[in-house]
Amino acid sequence: MNATVCIYSKKNCYDIQIMADYSIGEKILEERLYEKETSRPPEPEHVVNLKHGMVREAYELFLTHFGASPVDELKAAVAPGRVNLIGDHIDYCDGFVLPMV
Repeated sequence: MNATVCIYSKKNCYDIQIMADYSIGEKILEERLYEKETSRPPEPEHVVNLKHGMVREAYELFLTHFGASPVDELKAAVAPGRVNLIGDHIDYCDGFVLPMV
């Protein structure tokens, strides 16, 4: 899975496109907010587990580099990779493109 994970706080917030938004607090990695509002089918459990693992790893790295922050100020954003194998940007198609030559 090619994805970017960003852990950010109110103090260290960047302008990023959030594809999935997770709470880091007591209920770490809650259901995606946009899935409640759309009719997308739920993701397979192994995909959800991969994303949860990436967010947990990013959170641990965040703590290592920046120290503890109040959990109500932290969020995690997950987005698909931006470039496919031949270098095309694929943001606009949810990252699921593998062109044939």
